[in-house]
Amino acid sequence: MAISTLVAESIILYDNFPGTVSPAHSVPEGGDFGFFNGSRHHNVSSAVYRVGEKIRIYNDPTTGAGLGENGWSTMIYLRMDNQDTTIISAGSVCTLQTTIDANEKWFTVTNDPDSGLAGYTTGALVNLSPAAVAISAMTDEYYGWFWCGGVAPQNWLLATATTTSLVNVDTDTSVIAGPIAATDSGEIVAFSKALDTQTHLNLVAGLAYVADA
Repeated sequence: MAISTLVAESIILYDNFPGTVSPAHSVPEGGDFGFFNGSRHHNVSSAVYRVGEKIRIYNDPTTGAGLGENGWSTMIYLRMDNQDTTIISAGSVCTLQTTIDANEKWFTVTNDPDSGLAGYTTGALVNLSPAAVAISAMTDEYYGWFWCGGVAPQNWLLATATTTSLVNVDTDTSVIAGPIAATDSGEIVAFSKALDTQTHLNLVAGLAYVADA
């Protein structure tokens, strides 16, 4: 399949990772403009938060830089490893990586379909793991925040005072308005139109409001 993109605010994600949102943490800080992409805790060699930690935030486009859609977003703290030769950037779709440290296996992700948990070949190879979206470039074996649920948290991921780092999300040109799932696009992990097998097996990663290009 070819690679395309869909604007981030046209997608909502379903959080399929283990665990619940932590009530104990406030929103992290440390970036020049953003919050979750601060250099003190994001894309770091040693985890600053517990791996798998989740924080829920409300994206309000009437405040801050005025970006995105109204609604709740869930962010999760994950480990990146074994990324594809097409390196991860903001908007990369990531799924569980299969050759990882045993004590972090449910929270280590990759955008490389050859390293992900996959099966069910029907057109493209269906991915069988939860999906999250990267908010920036990541270094292998480093830790950072990923978007895993709800609306795109664009107001919380500022690259400058007026622009977001999360503009588009990788897709495979098959997306239509409706359920989406993480799939082997032939190059990288990307969102595709959810197949019936995925819908029945609760492998839906979210919903798209419109079709991709």
